[in-house]
Amino acid sequence: MHGIGKTTVIRELAQDMGRDFFKLNLAQITEPSELIGFYSKEYEMTKTDAKGKVEISWVTENMIPEYSSKGFARGSQTRTSPCPPDWVVNLKEGGILCLDDFSRGNSLLMQSVMEICNEGTMIGWDLSAKKIQVILSENPDDGEYNVQSVDAAHGSRMAKVNMRWDAQDWAARAEKIKLDERLINFVLWAPEFLENKKSDGISSSGNVSPRMMDKFFSLVSTIDDFENHLDLISVYGGITVGKDFVNKMNEFIGKRLDKLPIIDKLLKEYDLPTAKSQLTLACGDAEKDPAGFKGATAAILATRMYNYVRFNSKDLSKDQIKRYLDLILHSSFTNDQKFLMVKQTISCGNQFAQILAGDPRFIKYMTA
Repeated sequence: MHGIGKTTVIRELAQDMGRDFFKLNLAQITEPSELIGFYSKEYEMTKTDAKGKVEISWVTENMIPEYSSKGFARGSQTRTSPCPPDWVVNLKEGGILCLDDFSRGNSLLMQSVMEICNEGTMIGWDLSAKKIQVILSENPDDGEYNVQSVDAAHGSRMAKVNMRWDAQDWAARAEKIKLDERLINFVLWAPEFLENKKSDGISSSGNVSPRMMDKFFSLVSTIDDFENHLDLISVYGGITVGKDFVNKMNEFIGKRLDKLPIIDKLLKEYDLPTAKSQLTLACGDAEKDPAGFKGATAAILATRMYNYVRFNSKDLSKDQIKRYLDLILHSSFTNDQKFLMVKQTISCGNQFAQILAGDPRFIKYMTA
């Protein structure tokens, strides 16, 4: 669906793999010649060596003087030849070519890229030797989008993946790029506004486009204290995500969920008793007061804590890792949440796994 980050995923995939990336938006191209490259006139230049062997080169008009100085003479033939676009020349070996909004191109363009998809070639140029990976993005042809249909011949040249937006994946990426913690907490608390699926179980436009949510978040993240600026949040929401989303945001703020403990402080600034008391204040105590325990809030913090150590593991000292593991076992989390966090933490690296294995408190979670 629209606005869920298809192009961003492809770009960040290239970055994570250390591969070159170029995006070509077919909706912005009107003529196949923009893909092929514009034609230029070339002139035959010939040179005969002492053994009578004839060397032939084809050059543009501005190159004739240079070749003449090297002993070449003008031949009798001329031809036209396409000049490859600069991105064809500059795209490095193993790079990724993204044909964005593929089905929004006109029918001529869609026909033109069939050979790019299948062979990595076009009239006048060839990317196959560079082992370029071609990835297309498109919106579904379901009547909701102004797109061209893809016929069987074209469809057979690609493997198609249906992509949907997922709150957990979004939260992990948001932690990685250090998005405002309050906004990560909100999405984990109210994912239903973005995760709604159609009856096919694949589509997921939800009530709000994630792209519009990102625009809203970029505006409200400039606000230091949400509670004292509800009117401004309402204005920002009115031009991006709409009233229902803003009402949910206000409910989130009213429950003071925008003031949940900051993960960095839990692991690096507070002493252990203070960190534990902060968790208890936010979530309650699952063991001593099950009725008053806030399981949804605990789930948010459990996800946030794991994602934090996942993307900052190299920056954590041994003592900070032990602090994190101590907090995992705190009574502010249920046994199921503790089990999941321990299971996830094992994947964070050998340093975590060694500390876990050396602490008998974790054995029952690691062997379950």
